[in-house]
Amino acid sequence: MNSFDAIIAICALLAGFAIMLGAINEQRENTTQALNSTSAKTKALECSSIIDSMFSNSAEEYAGELKCNATNSMVNYTQVDKTKTANILTTANKTTVLEVKILEHYK
Repeated sequence: MNSFDAIIAICALLAGFAIMLGAINEQRENTTQALNSTSAKTKALECSSIIDSMFSNSAEEYAGELKCNATNSMVNYTQVDKTKTANILTTANKTTVLEVKILEHYK
C-alpha cells in the first residue's frame, strides 16, 4: 500500500508543477500583451504630439521618421497585434509622406 501512496503523491506533485507552469506562462503572455498595448499608445501619442507641434508651429518638415498612420484627425499605431489611436488638432493624411494641414494664421 505504501508504493500506491507514493505514486499518488508524485502524481499530485506533478499536477501542482503543471498548474504553476501554466499560470507562469499565462502571466508572461498577459504581460507581453500589456507591454505591446502600452507601447502602441505611447507611440500614437508621440506621433500626435509631433503632428500637433507641426500644426501649431508651422513646421515645414520633420527630420525624423514617423511609423504611424494618420487619417483625418486620428493617428493610429500598431504594435504586434495591438492598435491604439490618438486625436490630433488638425487633419493629416499619411500615405508615403505625412501631409499636415496648416492654417493660414500660422504661416
